[in-house]
Amino acid sequence: MNLIRIRPKGQITLPLPVRKAVQADAGDYLVCEVRGDSVILRKAPVYPRASFDDGIWRLVGSAEDKEKIRPGDSKVRAFFKPVRRFFAPPGLS
Repeated sequence: MNLIRIRPKGQITLPLPVRKAVQADAGDYLVCEVRGDSVILRKAPVYPRASFDDGIWRLVGSAEDKEKIRPGDSKVRAFFKPVRRFFAPPGLS
């Protein structure tokens, strides 16, 4: 068990054995969770940044409906009606 001290600005230093055990380096992110009187730190997953070179961008617009639909059309209203009812504040659905 390692004892660490909280600095005046709320900072802590993770001991080297702890950083090595979770393979955490400078600049990594940790997720902090409180359970009762315990604090749990987990290494946050890192996802690569999206790039316009990614193949997914070639698909954008490839499945568009050939029929032109405007925001006020009944098809659009019918599609969003359940969504609006779910997310709208009470009395505004």
